[in-house]
Amino acid sequence: MDGKSQLFAEPADAYGAGAIRTVKMTEVKFVENAEAQQFKGVLADPPRAELPVGKPVGYRPLDDPLGEALTVHEVSRLLGCSAWTVRNRHMRRGLPHFRVGGTGKLVFYRGQVTRWILEQQAIHKGRR
Repeated sequence: MDGKSQLFAEPADAYGAGAIRTVKMTEVKFVENAEAQQFKGVLADPPRAELPVGKPVGYRPLDDPLGEALTVHEVSRLLGCSAWTVRNRHMRRGLPHFRVGGTGKLVFYRGQVTRWILEQQAIHKGRR
């Protein structure tokens, strides 16, 4: 038998009879054209554009009055309450927020939330 043919034994069928068959393997060779040979060793598909450098993890611009964008759950952790309390109590009392997109996702900004907390503390000082 030559190197291009191999024997395969199939498992026994329901009647206990297995079949042995010969499968012929074929080799496929790709012929390089002149253009492909010209770029051999060179990156064939160069990057289309230089990717922007990501901002560092601790990056905080000094001139950004809003701060980073927060979700309802992040604001609830910041305030120490549940997301339900943020939606139903604090937003009705004037917690600054935006609704974004067709889904109405709530977006808060850290600077605005912090200022609102400080204002509420000043208003309600000495009540407790």
